[in-house]
Amino acid sequence: MKILIPVDFSPTSHNAIEYAYEMANKLKVEIELLHIISKRKNFDSVVEEELEIQRLENEMTKFSRRYPNKDTEVLNVQITTLVKIGKIEEVISSVCEKNKIDLIILGTKAKHSILEYLFGSFSSLLIQTAPRPMIIVPELAEIKPIQHIAVATDEEERDQVIFLFVKALSHQLGAEVNQVYVYPLPRDISDKKEEVYNPTLLDEKVDPNAELTVVRDPFVIRGLEYYIKNHQVDLLALYVPKRKGLKAIFHRSLSKRMAFHTKTPLLIWNEKVSAR
Repeated sequence: MKILIPVDFSPTSHNAIEYAYEMANKLKVEIELLHIISKRKNFDSVVEEELEIQRLENEMTKFSRRYPNKDTEVLNVQITTLVKIGKIEEVISSVCEKNKIDLIILGTKAKHSILEYLFGSFSSLLIQTAPRPMIIVPELAEIKPIQHIAVATDEEERDQVIFLFVKALSHQLGAEVNQVYVYPLPRDISDKKEEVYNPTLLDEKVDPNAELTVVRDPFVIRGLEYYIKNHQVDLLALYVPKRKGLKAIFHRSLSKRMAFHTKTPLLIWNEKVSAR
């Protein structure tokens, strides 16, 4: 698996690298560290530009080695460094296509809610434009083996594409994978907070082994928070539509009281993703 990690030399970039190293305990990975120089930065000469790129590549190599407990040779991790000049979304899209990237891992600063991750400036830009599945690693996330992956679903066809990708990843990692659906209607139909269904009862096209948990909660984000907390989820996968649709999904959960405080990494899939 080829993993691309955007690097800005911050602690959050360290988190992303360490998360990739943790994945390398279970599967063979190639890591590409990418630093992007804004087009707005002017160089006095081509020589100055080349020297700056070389300096940054050397700095990234040193940056990737600041893990005394991680031996990249033992983990069988191949690391390459790239420095590119241009717009973030254009550079990342180009690198993913040219270098056959399978997954992007992005470290992010601590936020108060999942909404801030999804609407924050830099993260939001990549969430909406990333051409590959992307794992967002929160600043306060505990870097540990991935043992349980949950896929948030609303039973749309695209969810099966996501589920198949996650299932393949979970197989390599030796992780359990389940689907969770937050049912927003009142609980007068049933007084149970959650129930487990065989999804083939709802749709004969889906994987019969894909356990589906229905959580009853009028607030989608609160329902997901409940599931993560009570089922020890290590990674939550979810589809992120265009911003207009995203606001429609979460508009009832915008209050601070209902904010989704999460330390759980998120696997994001947008409509532009083409998984290899």
